[in-house]
Amino acid sequence: MPISPTRVVASILTVLALVATLVVAATIPAQAKANAKDFNPGFLISDQEFFDGTALTSAEVDAFIKGMNKGCASGKTCIRNYKEDVTKKAATSKCKAIPAKKNQTAGQIIAAVGKACGINPKAILVILQKEQSLVTSTAPKERAFWYAMGAGCPDSTGCTTPYKGLYSQVYYGASLLKGYTIPGSTHYNRYAAGKTSNIQYHPSTSCGTKAVFVQNQATHALYVYTPYTPNKAALDNLYGKGNSCSAYGNRNFWRLYTDWWGATGSAG
Repeated sequence: MPISPTRVVASILTVLALVATLVVAATIPAQAKANAKDFNPGFLISDQEFFDGTALTSAEVDAFIKGMNKGCASGKTCIRNYKEDVTKKAATSKCKAIPAKKNQTAGQIIAAVGKACGINPKAILVILQKEQSLVTSTAPKERAFWYAMGAGCPDSTGCTTPYKGLYSQVYYGASLLKGYTIPGSTHYNRYAAGKTSNIQYHPSTSCGTKAVFVQNQATHALYVYTPYTPNKAALDNLYGKGNSCSAYGNRNFWRLYTDWWGATGSAG
């Protein structure tokens, strides 16, 4: 009996749907649960993990986003359906060149920048979440895309950066993180790897500091990017708020990365 074209098309669609499901399942790891006892302020993530710019493909990033973001509220644009034209970037000391492309998804933007700048797309996703909750938000404000990575948004002045929009923010943020690790750069010796630094608990200096031995370049870069370490109150309530002297940026980076991707690497 000949096979009808309708049955052939249906079979093909079934296979494609199965492949798509398997891609999503392979991309989204089994959810872990971070434990504050495992938090090491001097080792937020390994260099091997943090600087792996090809850890995820664009399809894998988009699949992860779709798995984490359940859809948009009416009239809203979410990261799962966000698209933007990517402008050409020339090669720099921090990042390789990026060609211009039209109508790029968030996954395509994140993967392209991660590969060019040598920053793990997983880490970029975590920063987007800790800064603006963009990965999971179903009703983000336009401002969340403008300042997606929190790059150029110091506590002292707020967000005054001209680098606005998802692509600009991901590129600027990734290039900053990579740039901090280049010997001779402006912030290379701030919270330097292999040295002990007094790191504030909070923007208010009255909250005090903690002496932290910064073990590697990735941890150094994260502290330059967000210059606070969590206090006891922030760690005692790992998934909530601490006290008036608690800051959460690096706690949340470590917690989210652990929850989404597992352990942040070995200090050894």
